Amino acid sequence: MARVLNITDKFSNERPSIVIGEKSYEINDSVEVAFKFSELASQGTNGSMDAVKMVLGEKAYKELKIEKMSIDNFKVLMIALLATMQGLSYEDAEARFRRQEQ
Repeated sequence: MARVLNITDKFSNERPSIVIGEKSYEINDSVEVAFKFSELASQGTNGSMDAVKMVLGEKAYKELKIEKMSIDNFKVLMIALLATMQGLSYEDAEARFRRQEQ
């Protein structure tokens, strides 16, 4: 008889979020969006902007004035989104990001 492994209780329907100031922003961490995020983020500035919009949604994108952010703040946001989608701490995601830059 084949072995059966029940993983039902391993799944979660909760969406992760990030907090900026007093506001919490829900992150779309679906597989489709996470893969597209990685693809777009590697394409440079315009791709990164589209990636953030896809993960945060149009409303949050406009509210945070992403296009007017400093590049340093934009990097912090990208790392935070990556960390949140992959279930990593900010520090672990930042270390990965720095290794990729080198």
